[in-house]
Amino acid sequence: MKETNEGTTLFISSRSNPKIAEIARLDDAKYRRRSGLFIVDGIKLFREAVLSGYEIKCAVLREDAADKYEVEVPAGVIKYIVTSPVFERLTSERAPEGIIGVVWQNGSRYVNLPPENVGNANIGLILDGVQNPDNLGAILRSANAFGIDGVLIGSADNVGAADPFGRKAQRASMGAAMKLTIYHSDDLCGVCRELGKSKRLVAACLQKDSTTLDLFDFQPNDIVVIGNEGHGISDALLELCREKIYIPMQNGQESLNAASAAAVMLWEVYKSRKA
Repeated sequence: MKETNEGTTLFISSRSNPKIAEIARLDDAKYRRRSGLFIVDGIKLFREAVLSGYEIKCAVLREDAADKYEVEVPAGVIKYIVTSPVFERLTSERAPEGIIGVVWQNGSRYVNLPPENVGNANIGLILDGVQNPDNLGAILRSANAFGIDGVLIGSADNVGAADPFGRKAQRASMGAAMKLTIYHSDDLCGVCRELGKSKRLVAACLQKDSTTLDLFDFQPNDIVVIGNEGHGISDALLELCREKIYIPMQNGQESLNAASAAAVMLWEVYKSRKA
């Protein structure tokens, strides 16, 4: 049976099988970007990919879980039934459920955004250089929970940003990363400059001249800006933000981490839209 045939079911017992090696390479962010593929590990994320309209290239099923999960695999998708040692090469879970999906990145949900195309983007949150994938996933989960449709991810200060399609970010987002439209740009300040012409960019920061969150009134089209975990929002992007907001805390606590700050800010945006 040829592996290119739709709906084929193949048994693989070797950890060095070329198909397994290719899937394992998807843990590398550069290879994910080149291939346009990513991994979802576990039945919840697999189901979320299917429900969110993502195309499954293939499914990997551990042999002792195949009977349970074969029914979850859409018709026409190649299935690899593998031994436990093979599956262990592909999973990062401590207690893996026995199903992995190799998924095509959705071009309508993961969008490269140059400044000249800003008018077509529905963005409610901007992330400037968020590096920790667990933070990124938690932020995307909050964004989805509080009604944000689009998130712009990039860096205005040559700081590498976490990949929303990495395993850790996907797991921390609990599938929210696949429900949102995620925009990415190599010219974050250029995009934000265009966005700022019609909407307010509202920065979460620690500057002394910031307005405390309890005294700030959000408007429906405001866009929240969250910065890097260690350095905050870059100076270049901060200059483009019309409003700067400080989250008040009790004495002795200097700041919240990026994920917590985003959740608090987005909750306030959500309340303002419901008012």
